Amino acid sequence: MQRKALTIFLAFFICILVGYSAHAKTKPPYYQKVEAFFEILEKGEVEKAVDYIYQDNPWVKKKPDQIQEVRGRLVGASKYVGKYLGHSFLQEKRVAGRFVQITYMVLYDRQPAVFSFRFYRPKQNWRTQGFSFNFDLYEMVSEEVEKTLFK
Repeated sequence: MQRKALTIFLAFFICILVGYSAHAKTKPPYYQKVEAFFEILEKGEVEKAVDYIYQDNPWVKKKPDQIQEVRGRLVGASKYVGKYLGHSFLQEKRVAGRFVQITYMVLYDRQPAVFSFRFYRPKQNWRTQGFSFNFDLYEMVSEEVEKTLFK
């Protein structure tokens, strides 16, 4: 009887550990959205990637000209820098559990870029608040070095 109780306890304990481990590895939904964005970008569908990242924000739909401008700028830049090769996480900044900015270095044939995704959670669900990119990584790094050196 004791052995059966011990077996049940161990099985229960293992289930708890496995469940906790799986939960700990689960990333917030905005990371899944960013990964899906990069998967679309990898297929060369730049316009579709921009549309995808903004699809969950009803306020953005009221300003289609701004989205068209972002699409156009990213399409133009992508033609200049070549093929998308991958991305590397740089940092995450959180504010009060309601706002987050995630920044990546994005690798292209010619040069890297920096992409920043901003997400906001007004109630229960996260939605894209903004997306920006900068293809002048050299300038960004130089500015940071100067800030550090000349504090």
